[in-house]
Amino acid sequence: MKFPPSLITGALLVSLFTGCSRHASATAAARVTALGTVEVLDGVSSRHDMGGGRVCVILPSVMKDGTVKLSMTIEEAGPSSTTQKSVLNVITLPDRAVEVKSGGVGISLTPHIKK
Repeated sequence: MKFPPSLITGALLVSLFTGCSRHASATAAARVTALGTVEVLDGVSSRHDMGGGRVCVILPSVMKDGTVKLSMTIEEAGPSSTTQKSVLNVITLPDRAVEVKSGGVGISLTPHIKK
């Protein structure tokens, strides 16, 4: 069965525009905060201001194979108290940039092991 070229072209254009709109809204949903190079020490947490009343608390664990596990808790200051918004976890190599996104929150950083 042959399809006319105009039908094929129309279907491709529709799928292209539909895909673009979905991609744009998904990208806009996650706001990424760049923390830059973050010095980490095994088991010692650190707090990093993300702006807008949000703070990222990072608890690093240096693994035996040389990788770094980062448990990041996003806290948001409310009118009367601080609430935990989300928890992000990632395992990465030291001195290598990493970006994590979840639930509209994103963080990019480069962990550096403090000696």
